[in-house]
Amino acid sequence: MEYKSLVPLMNRVLVQRLSLPSMTAGGILIPTKPDSASKIGKVIAVGKGVPLADGTILKPTVKKGDFVLVNDWAGYRIPPKKGSDKSLLYLYREDDLLGIVHKYKH
Repeated sequence: MEYKSLVPLMNRVLVQRLSLPSMTAGGILIPTKPDSASKIGKVIAVGKGVPLADGTILKPTVKKGDFVLVNDWAGYRIPPKKGSDKSLLYLYREDDLLGIVHKYKH
């Protein structure tokens, strides 16, 4: 799959799941699977919202740059762009996200 950019539709949210650290602060190596990712991700892009029956749009709660808590079973993994790093991008429905993480240091 090759693409230039990806813009989420409606209540979809594009999230980059963060990589787990492979070494502790004390220098101990942590064995991980090559595709392992944390349960926390950074919002890369957000759709415009869901149209309601009365014609109004229900705007998303999350915004670009937010850190969110995600589920392993939800979301669609987006293959990396050709020639880019192997970042873990997933497309979620906003209601599949578990919460916004405040004051997260990455």
